[in-house]
Amino acid sequence: MQPTQILAIRHGETVSNRAGRFQGQSDSPLSPLGIEQSQAVGRRLKHASVNVLYSSDLGRALHTANLIASHLGQPVVQDVRLRERHLGVFQGLSAEEAAAQFPEANQGFRSGNPEFVMPEGESMRQSLARFAACCEELYERHQGQSIAVVTHGGVLSTFFRHVLGLPLDAPRRYKRQNASINTFSREKGRWYVESWGDVAHLSGQSLDDI
Repeated sequence: MQPTQILAIRHGETVSNRAGRFQGQSDSPLSPLGIEQSQAVGRRLKHASVNVLYSSDLGRALHTANLIASHLGQPVVQDVRLRERHLGVFQGLSAEEAAAQFPEANQGFRSGNPEFVMPEGESMRQSLARFAACCEELYERHQGQSIAVVTHGGVLSTFFRHVLGLPLDAPRRYKRQNASINTFSREKGRWYVESWGDVAHLSGQSLDDI
């Protein structure tokens, strides 16, 4: 049997991305550039033999997925487990506003402690657990196939570390850009990273998370 691939795509740029605001599980519409980026992903994946397309149910991911689907001719299957980490009281704030209004939470968040639960939100560990469980289920459901998944930068980052066996609190030394394609595969009971941060399909700017 061929390896099962997950083509994990970060959603296109949003208005809040451009403004440098935390989103978490709140939402923000795609910017005009984000729409262009999503269309570019669709044009690229049209030739990638994708068998099925899943998406987070958050609006920015779902809009990205629907634009991709228009090129693939496939329906979008929503799964809440593909959502971004819930950032609680930080959602909608800039980094400066979050630090000023919630200094204790900001200290916990900036520490990188994977067990730190955001007030009114969740921890990095909790978000990884649901995302990884979803990926395992997709593997069981679609063995030997190529699965496109539209999701978010934070959960992609933790899954990347999880697959490579890196500590979740290790400093981030990689980018997680809008509309990037990040390919994971699973064979012989183990996940592998095949590629990370692929934005070859983009001619414009692609933002990293704040």
